Amino acid sequence: MIDKPRVRKRVVTTHRVIPTWLLWVALVAVLVASVIAAGYTILEPVSGFTDKMIWDWLKLAGVSSAIALVGWIVTRRQRERDETIALEQAQDEALRAYLDQMSNLMVDHKLGNARGKDSKGEPEHNVKQDGKREDSKKERLHKRLAEVWIKKAKVFLGLAAVEPEHFIHEVARARTAAILLGLDANHKRRPLKLVYELGLIYKGENVLELRNAGLDHADLSELSLRKAYLVGADLRVSDLSGADLSDSDLTEADLRGADLRRTDLREAILAGAQPCGANLGGANLRVADLSGADLRETIGLTQEELKKSIGNQKTRLPDDLQRPRAWRKPVDEQEKELEV
Repeated sequence: MIDKPRVRKRVVTTHRVIPTWLLWVALVAVLVASVIAAGYTILEPVSGFTDKMIWDWLKLAGVSSAIALVGWIVTRRQRERDETIALEQAQDEALRAYLDQMSNLMVDHKLGNARGKDSKGEPEHNVKQDGKREDSKKERLHKRLAEVWIKKAKVFLGLAAVEPEHFIHEVARARTAAILLGLDANHKRRPLKLVYELGLIYKGENVLELRNAGLDHADLSELSLRKAYLVGADLRVSDLSGADLSDSDLTEADLRGADLRRTDLREAILAGAQPCGANLGGANLRVADLSGADLRETIGLTQEELKKSIGNQKTRLPDDLQRPRAWRKPVDEQEKELEV
């Protein structure tokens, strides 16, 4: 018989943090006790302490200490409230500046117009098939060529300056990464939702790359990001519970410690993702591509959900789960069988 490898148990040590106010109370008590003790010992000839005076001193010290402690607590809480309000205002101001910058890139520099957009700036997959708003491929091609020639003519005549399209994309990506790094968990969802609604991170039509962008610890719960392009995104310890990530591309995304409970991951691509420690309880993994994903330390993953998903021999599973037989087949064959 082949012995199963032993699983090392993690020993989690917790350290209790002593409140600052308790340390101050203890310090004041020690100082008062030291003064009284000195008055009855070393400083007795000078202090003239008597047995009756001890109670008067204790009362005075107790009342003074209580007043000082209450004043310190009130002042500290007010300072914390002021700091919280100032931080909130600073992040709101940063978000407004980011919105203005992205609006400038979209309107003045035509960010995103070259990919996945119709002539009015709307995603092509949202355009109704009524024959009125949708142009034929030939007409769209002619319009695009006309725009290019007009732009070149303006540059030649000195009427306008042109910037490389890839440069505009890099500027947009840099600004998005910078704003995400400076925001807290609650504010990070707003820039992500903005670039998604602008059609800049649609799968197959993406303009922005969010690889390694600071989305870790973000509160993205209940957020709708269907068909989002999140390749290589840093989503460590993020809250994605109840979010709609169906048909999204999460290839090589870092999902360590993420909360994926009840997350809709139908037809999502998780190939090479790192969901170690992620909570997948109640997540929908139907036709989700788990090829090469490391699922050994995930929580809440069930055998039933694995049977609905796609995987291969490189997919790593917890010891209590078995690799479905269908995973021996090529990915495209598995996908066809699951879609029947």
